[in-house]
Amino acid sequence: MRKLKKFGLLFLFSTLIFGCDTTVIQPENDKNIEKPGESSQPESSDPIQPEDSSDSKDITTINGSKLESGAWYFKSYDLSEYANQTVKIELSCKIKTSSSNKIHLMWQINNSEFPIIAEADVGSDWVELKGTNEVSIEAENQLYLSTYQIDFSNLTIYIKDFSYKVTPIVIENNRENWLSASTPSLKETYEDIFDSFGLACEYGNFGTGWGTPVELYYDEVQNGLKKHVDSMTLGNELKPQFMLCWWGNGDEAKESMTSFTASNGQIIQVPETIQGLSRLNDILTILKKNNLKMRGHVLTWHSQTPDDFFAEGYSAEYNGELISNPVSKEVMTARHEWYIKTILEYVNDWESRNGYGIGNHIIWTWDVVNEAIADDATKTDYLRGSTSGTKDNNPADGGSRWYQIYQSDEFIVNAFRFANAYAPSDVPLAYNDYNEYMDYSGGWKTTGILNLIENIRNGEAQTINGKLVKPRIDVMGMQSHVNPDWPGVSGYENALKRYLDAGVDVHVSEFDIAATSTGSAKSAYSDYFKMLKKYGKNYSGTNKITNVTIWGLNNENSWISKDGTQYPLLFNKINDEYIPNDSFDAIIEAAQN
Repeated sequence: MRKLKKFGLLFLFSTLIFGCDTTVIQPENDKNIEKPGESSQPESSDPIQPEDSSDSKDITTINGSKLESGAWYFKSYDLSEYANQTVKIELSCKIKTSSSNKIHLMWQINNSEFPIIAEADVGSDWVELKGTNEVSIEAENQLYLSTYQIDFSNLTIYIKDFSYKVTPIVIENNRENWLSASTPSLKETYEDIFDSFGLACEYGNFGTGWGTPVELYYDEVQNGLKKHVDSMTLGNELKPQFMLCWWGNGDEAKESMTSFTASNGQIIQVPETIQGLSRLNDILTILKKNNLKMRGHVLTWHSQTPDDFFAEGYSAEYNGELISNPVSKEVMTARHEWYIKTILEYVNDWESRNGYGIGNHIIWTWDVVNEAIADDATKTDYLRGSTSGTKDNNPADGGSRWYQIYQSDEFIVNAFRFANAYAPSDVPLAYNDYNEYMDYSGGWKTTGILNLIENIRNGEAQTINGKLVKPRIDVMGMQSHVNPDWPGVSGYENALKRYLDAGVDVHVSEFDIAATSTGSAKSAYSDYFKMLKKYGKNYSGTNKITNVTIWGLNNENSWISKDGTQYPLLFNKINDEYIPNDSFDAIIEAAQN
């Protein structure tokens, strides 16, 4: 998954990270409750004379130093009377702060998805903060003002001309939900076309509420997955950041260390446990109960991997954005082997204890490496970090800590060698990337990926865990984040055929369409799936599309858009029910025609 391309909102939702098992702290309710179709204005907690004499409005002043210790919001309004309803919230105000440095302020809702109503970078000058969003209100939800950038105690907020309006949405729906007997099953519709069909979802929330169960935890979602797919992908929970759980400085997670002797002879200190494995056990148990399998996403990624993982003593120091105390290649290779070995051996052991084995794996494919090719790749200089001077940048800026240490694709070849050593031989190993269909002077990404695949295959055999092991790659994961106009079906198909001709199967691993109307979404889904099915089981070539996974459950919780302005997915969530939409109809019809 492209990240924080996708989850650049990860820490947007919180001011504090407490650890893996924290729950959301509920604010005290502000009794200034909005009525449907009406506007309300807060009482001025500390009216002051405006600095601008032309400004005649009262100003609400919120002094951060007077907030309770541990506060995570400046001001809130109770929305509990709208619990279990979908509402439209319209908000506007003018806002400024006591700081000359701009900070990011957000009005948002503390439901399980933390939707944002309005946001802006705000400094000492008045800024109009205005926005509209449609949200599902849960019990004890608040509309609240917060930030993720600073200590509240050092800030004063000034608000004027505040109003918000809450309008319940009455949705006329003539469709049955996704569990209805009249709703076709996706996996049954495509069982003669692709080996497996999948949907992506989440298991735990992020930010302050990290670990709070969402989506996969609930029977409604489990039953929907069981009906519609045989494979699913976790959007985040298997990424290194969430497996290691080194939140903040991560000192607690790294207190207990042990020695590890790597295949390259390095003896290094590593944490005794990977904390996220206990959550993985819970997830695998749910999958087993529902007869589901999972694509493992992902073992190696430049993003959402703690900087500490690359640093001496597992404690990163910085010279600007550059880690000033990176470990050597040899130590990093040893850490890399330890991490992949620990994850894969845990899954192998879990499978052996739960009746899985050769030909039957609960994690049936692994994304070994994700998004290692630069967006501005040239035909010869294509690794993320090797172009545009990004190799020293923070991963959020497009660089790679991996490349900072290796200055080559050595770590990628290592990853596929380690995965081959520790994963079952019948579990396919995949490289996964976005814009994988892009190949022109602005970025030769397809060519770069094909070069990388060849380099992996040509990697030498080395002794790993007592065995002589070569790198192994079986699958190209085409993320397939497209829109109705780009790259176009023909452009996408050209890239697809190049991967198949290179001797790897293809997983359409994260499919969605950034469409701004239901009509364009339906048309694009129809066109793409009519094309994709040609390369399934009945394709004459040796290699085929063996899996298609749609990247999310519903339009209201897509990484593309949470404000109802785009229609990337197959279902809409209406009053806690998942309702098939026009795009769902399109791919059912594409399979049948």
